[in-house]
Amino acid sequence: MHVGTILRTAREKAQVSQLALSLSLGVSQRHVSFVESGRSRPGRDLIVSWMREVQAPRSVGNAALLSAGFSLLPDHGPSGPARLEDVSPVHHRVLDVHDPMPGMIFNADWRMMRLNAGATWLFTQIMPEFLAARGRDQGGWDMIAGIAHPGGLLSRMPEPLTIGRRHLNQLRIEQLTRPCLKSRIDGLEHVLQAKFGEALYNPAAIDPEPGLDLHFDTAHGRLNFFTVQTVFKLPQDVAPTTIRTGLWYPADDTTRRVLERHVARAGPPDQDVA
Repeated sequence: MHVGTILRTAREKAQVSQLALSLSLGVSQRHVSFVESGRSRPGRDLIVSWMREVQAPRSVGNAALLSAGFSLLPDHGPSGPARLEDVSPVHHRVLDVHDPMPGMIFNADWRMMRLNAGATWLFTQIMPEFLAARGRDQGGWDMIAGIAHPGGLLSRMPEPLTIGRRHLNQLRIEQLTRPCLKSRIDGLEHVLQAKFGEALYNPAAIDPEPGLDLHFDTAHGRLNFFTVQTVFKLPQDVAPTTIRTGLWYPADDTTRRVLERHVARAGPPDQDVA
């Protein structure tokens, strides 16, 4: 849909006249008319101000921006990355109903924001050394450091090279739109290269998929999971800074029974880790 049509529809839905809107925006009524008819191309600031004046939902504003070839409205304010209070109730409910299977919420900086009870228990089994070493680092624990640490995510995997390579590839691609990650990804690559050598780069990197098979050797035997990363947004609202949810599903009945037995028995409260 043309941006002018989206803008006109939003204005009419708010029952705001072209004249009233033009006065609020500080432009002529003629310009408002030309924008709506497609005879003038609005700038990004005008679109943002227009949507604010007619109190259009964020998703409608993003649709207008995309139609005009502009970037989306920022997910979060100028204060910085997402905080736990920015997480919608939908994210929290998904984690709650996913228990006792592991679920987590993390932000675009790869900082853990919340773990449910299943994830809290599982991480104490598969990366206790990392958890013991990190303390309560400010802003939630660093997931990239959790991959790099010798007692971290890879430490109990039978095929750590495959998963280390996959994570490094995904992170390098995310770095293209999130350059603030570079120094931490460089550190991860240094650790992985020291551990795996040139095998880290062979085969060539491929586009990452949102799903991943993970296997861990634990005191409870081999635990196998299929994991997905997902977002809960309308398509036009998904941006590089969008909060993500990681959901881990048992890949076999043995893993399911272990989680159901131990998470229910231990009953740890889920953790807010920010």
